[in-house]
Amino acid sequence: QETARELGTPTLLSSLQELDQGVLEGKRFEELDDALLPFFAAWKEDPTDLKVPNGESLGECRDRAKAGLEKMLREHRPGPPIVVVTHQMVMASMVLTAVDLPLRFIHLVKHGNTAMDLLGWSTTGGFRVHRLNDREHLA
Repeated sequence: QETARELGTPTLLSSLQELDQGVLEGKRFEELDDALLPFFAAWKEDPTDLKVPNGESLGECRDRAKAGLEKMLREHRPGPPIVVVTHQMVMASMVLTAVDLPLRFIHLVKHGNTAMDLLGWSTTGGFRVHRLNDREHLA
């Protein structure tokens, strides 16, 4: 929200919140219970439908973000572009959706802090990636 406020007056959309990380929220890896090690092994294989304990799956995160973005974009009238400020898992899942790759490849989509992606959208073709992990503004 702080980053969005730097760009203007934000409209907060719950659909674009980061992956609900449940019991992992705010914890460092070394603080986690060893009982979660099988979860992390399964996550590395395919996080699509694997639900974070007391949280959500990556597939649920993607579906909610995609639905929220599509609704917002359908209601947008021609004019200035929409700037979306969100987090790693939301954006990475949208990038994978745009390039038609399964969520099990989430580890391939990395974003630096404040990096920008540029996605295009059409009602007939869905999302398309124009730029990925652009940090030119930091130079």
